[in-house]
Amino acid sequence: MAISSETLFHFTPTLANLKGIVSDKFRIAYCFEQYTLDYQTHSAYYPMISFCDIPLSLAKNHINKYGSFAVGLTKDWGIRNKLNPVIYLETKSYLSHEIQSNLDHLAKMTEHLRNEFSKISSKISELAGEVVISKELSSGLVNVNNELNKRISNHAEVLT
Repeated sequence: MAISSETLFHFTPTLANLKGIVSDKFRIAYCFEQYTLDYQTHSAYYPMISFCDIPLSLAKNHINKYGSFAVGLTKDWGIRNKLNPVIYLETKSYLSHEIQSNLDHLAKMTEHLRNEFSKISSKISELAGEVVISKELSSGLVNVNNELNKRISNHAEVLT
């Protein structure tokens, strides 16, 4: 027996939820996830709609946890809609190690970019104080500076 099916299932605990999905489509929810990759524990809220590809004959525990009502859609539908069933990772697996290594690398790159941006931001402040510039240009530099700070902060939050 295959351990995955050609159908993606979304389980829900109530008939009302199922009717809502059918009439209003799926709604993304922010779900708290805590997991360990290789050696580091992560936790965050992730926007998601959870799909599994467990054959119904093996879904008893899943049904007990997530509900006995389900919508089933073909994997082809999932591929067309750029979806993936839930992936479970072993903490010490090669894949967990590679994901953690990539997260570490991204964190280092983010810190490097933050330091470089800080230098650029300081230089802009120095130049703005030394050079007479138009009010519009000065305002534009401040806006660029603020936007870059915001984007770097948002990127760093995703990595932590």
